[in-house]
Amino acid sequence: MNNSKPIPVYRFATSYLNGVIQCVLPMTTELAEIIRSLHRDYGLGYETLPSHLCDGDTTGPEPFGVGKVLVESASFHLHEDFRNWRPSA
Repeated sequence: MNNSKPIPVYRFATSYLNGVIQCVLPMTTELAEIIRSLHRDYGLGYETLPSHLCDGDTTGPEPFGVGKVLVESASFHLHEDFRNWRPSA
C-alpha cells in the first residue's frame, strides 16, 4: 500500500460511470488502469473506490456493490485477475 502520497481523486462524469456500471457504456483503458491503481496500489476497498472516481451518486444500492462491479469490470477490460490486485507492500 502506498502511504507516502495522497490518494488521487478523479472526476469522471457520474453519468459515464453509471453507464459503465450498467454495462451500457464501454470502460476505457484509462479508467480501468485508474481503478486498478486505486484498488491495488493505494489499497482502496470496494466501498471507498466510487468516491475517488466522481462527485455524484453512482447507480447501485451501496458503494460496496458499485466498487466491486467497477473493479471486476476493470480487471476484465485489462485481461487480468482482480484477485491478484492485492495491495502491494
